[in-house]
Amino acid sequence: MTGKCPFCEGEVEEERIIYKDERIYVLFDLFPVNKGHILVMPTRHVKSFLDLTENEILCLCRAVKTVIKALKDYYNPAGFNVGFNQGEQAGQTIEHFHIHVIPRYMNDCNSPRGGIRKVILDMPTDEEHPLRERFIRSRPTKKEYDELRRIFNNLWTKERLMLGKKNEDNSYSF
Repeated sequence: MTGKCPFCEGEVEEERIIYKDERIYVLFDLFPVNKGHILVMPTRHVKSFLDLTENEILCLCRAVKTVIKALKDYYNPAGFNVGFNQGEQAGQTIEHFHIHVIPRYMNDCNSPRGGIRKVILDMPTDEEHPLRERFIRSRPTKKEYDELRRIFNNLWTKERLMLGKKNEDNSYSF
C-alpha cells in the first residue's frame, strides 16, 4: 500500500467525479459492489481517520448525509452500508482516507443480516472475485453519472450554506 495517490494525482476519470472543492471530494467507486456505490473523502491527502481535523470530520459527515439523500432520491435503495477501511489489515488499499457509501437493495444478497460484520470472511482479490462481473455491471451509465451529480450538487449547496463562514485557516465558523 505505497506509491502515488490516485485521488491526488489526477488519475480519477472526470466522469466519476460527482463533486470536489477545497474540503471534500465525492466520486463513484471504480469497482462498485452495488449500483450507486460512492466514495466520500477529504480533498486534503490524509491516510487515516485520526489525521482528520474536526472541520473535515463535520464536512465528511454532512457529505455522506447528502450522498445518502441523493441516492435515495435517484435509486431509492432499501438501506445503506457506510464505512471505511482503516489500515492495510482492514482492507485499506489506497493511502487516502475515504468513506464508502453502499446502497443496499431488496434481495441484493442471500442474507443481509450482520451487515458490515461479514467483512472478516475470506474473499478473493478484486481481479479473482467471482462477483467481478457484478462489480462491472454495477457501474453507472452516463445518464446516471450526470443525474446523481446534479442531485448531489443541488443538495450539497444547501448543506454547504449550513457549514458556515470559511476562516483564514480553512476552518469554518458555525
